[in-house]
Amino acid sequence: MKSNNFINKIESSIKNNQINFTELFEILKKAELDDFDINLVFDEKNYTRNLVYKNDKFQLVLMCWPKNYESSIHDHNGSECFFKILKGVMLEKRYKISGNNLNLTDDKVINESTTSFLEKNDDIHQVKNIHNNFTITLHLYVPFYQKTNIYKINQDNSFTKELIELCFDN
Repeated sequence: MKSNNFINKIESSIKNNQINFTELFEILKKAELDDFDINLVFDEKNYTRNLVYKNDKFQLVLMCWPKNYESSIHDHNGSECFFKILKGVMLEKRYKISGNNLNLTDDKVINESTTSFLEKNDDIHQVKNIHNNFTITLHLYVPFYQKTNIYKINQDNSFTKELIELCFDN
């Protein structure tokens, strides 16, 4: 399944802003790194966001994570997020807001070839590359988004958040 075919399948699963979650999961499960004709940007110190495709309904991004790199705690600012580990292994921590606190609710290892999902309503997470080399992940955001909330947890478990603009490496 090459890039254009992949994108067409995603578009057919999102009609009139209605998402067919089962179909999208199945499409992502079949995705392989070879499906994408893109020159990935790698950085030894930071993760990179390589835009594969974007329209008014969704965006598809390949991310390259250097060894031991950890994202900030963040949400997806109203977008559904499907993601698949194409190469490597990640640790994901999920958080929930409870009153004025941000609490860790789950942490799990996500292995290569695993597909996962975050809901737009209240999912907040952080991911870390725990592989001994670069990890490459595929992310599908419905609808596309350009800004995200970054959360910082204080010593008393209260938190602050800041809305930031996302950057792409291509």
